Amino acid sequence: MRLYSSLLGATIVLFDYVNTSSARPDSTMVTAITPEHHNQKFLRDGANTNEKERDLLPTVETLTKFASTSASYLEENRLYWKLLTNRESVEKAFNSFKLYKEQLRTLHFNAWVRYAVKVSASVSDVIIEKVQQTYGPGGLAKVLEAFITAKGTKDVVRRLETKLIDSWKAKNILMEEALSHLRLDKSTDPFLREKLLNTWVKYGNTKEGGIEEMVEAIDSCGYEMRVAILEGVRKIEGTDGVVSSALSHLMTYLEERKVDANLVFKSLKLDRRDTKQPRTLHFDAWVKYVAEKVPSSFSKSLRKKVWNLYGDEGRVKMLGAFITAKGADDVIHHLETELIGSWKAKNILMEEALSHLRLDKSTDPLLREKLLNTWVKYGNTKEGGIEEMVEAIDTCDDVMRVAILEGLRKIEGTDDVVSSALSHLMTERKVDANLVFKLLKLDRRDTKQPRTLDFDAWVKYAGKSPTLLSKSTLKSVFKIHGDLGILELAKAYSHRDEDFGNLLNFS
Repeated sequence: MRLYSSLLGATIVLFDYVNTSSARPDSTMVTAITPEHHNQKFLRDGANTNEKERDLLPTVETLTKFASTSASYLEENRLYWKLLTNRESVEKAFNSFKLYKEQLRTLHFNAWVRYAVKVSASVSDVIIEKVQQTYGPGGLAKVLEAFITAKGTKDVVRRLETKLIDSWKAKNILMEEALSHLRLDKSTDPFLREKLLNTWVKYGNTKEGGIEEMVEAIDSCGYEMRVAILEGVRKIEGTDGVVSSALSHLMTYLEERKVDANLVFKSLKLDRRDTKQPRTLHFDAWVKYVAEKVPSSFSKSLRKKVWNLYGDEGRVKMLGAFITAKGADDVIHHLETELIGSWKAKNILMEEALSHLRLDKSTDPLLREKLLNTWVKYGNTKEGGIEEMVEAIDTCDDVMRVAILEGLRKIEGTDDVVSSALSHLMTERKVDANLVFKLLKLDRRDTKQPRTLDFDAWVKYAGKSPTLLSKSTLKSVFKIHGDLGILELAKAYSHRDEDFGNLLNFS
């Protein structure tokens, strides 16, 4: 019977507040405060309840919590409407509620904050100072949140932000505690979250070791909250270091739990078409996670979803990740086939297909070779593919052309492409022959045997180059290519008496 009495009591409490309050819901409410749960004796272990009563326990707990929360909300609303009825100034309302004295008057403070943004677009420095003295950084954060939401003047937002940062600095507040003052959750409006996090980042930038502290603070949050914070922080200028580190930690957290690839894809909001461009960091981290930790969860349906959203560049990233992770040959073959099929269906030019590979001079040589192998396979399906491949290579800068040729020369059946592209490089650019020697990596002992084609082309180029070969270059030629190498150079220089003499003296 005690249980039924408690249920009835909770219901009476709720309706009593509803019927006695003149309050009406208001859309400008910033936050509803939930007080501590009432201690319910009938829920204690060993309570004498029958089976039917025990079935009602969850209902009683939920209803009592709802009644308690609703009571706080209605009381706050009553205070808010009292202020609206009296129509006092923001400053006078603050004083009449004695908010400068009593920190525990939470409902009064909440009602005043709602009233302040309702009747004014600003608030004085005097009141801001009083809020700081009585309610500290948490109170300032609440007022700042309210004025951002209500689109208060830039001046008041700036002053509140400055005061909040100064308050944190004065107490040398840890970044984790400062983050808690913002009272963010996954339902917080994204615009508001970004603005509040911008204030938090500004404070972090004033601290020694601020980046590490910010990352630790983000790491302390739950999984969904970490994603939400990263979503806001990544839009703030100068936060790349924070985002990359925190994202790396998040992916490690997921790796340890082997979270399904599709679930992570959705959690990182990568399944939204409008987020493709600004979320490169998140997508790259997800691709690496799938390839290295949960390759088996990269299902056909998930692949289709990725291709629809991220196209050929997404396919290339996924292929590259599985190659780097030394994934199963059948998976790599399937990804490669899908990529080539997509290029063929669109009849993509070889230059555009090459750009999809996103190669640069820092790309791992093995990965570059594997991706170029896919590119060559596509080129071999096209009429005039060799000419198109050469033209595509010619569009790159000298360093990249050399890197591409370095990869292509290891792929079977590419001699024509390599020789033509190399010839263009030697004839079209007025590059110092000493530099070309290094670009072609002819100064490496391990490249002596397989690089005859490159060496011969370079000798011809050096013979026509207006620049003299340095002693270090000649020394490398002799050391790596021996007397035959010097002899080849001598033939190329036979029409240049002075340079020919230098060669003879060197040898």
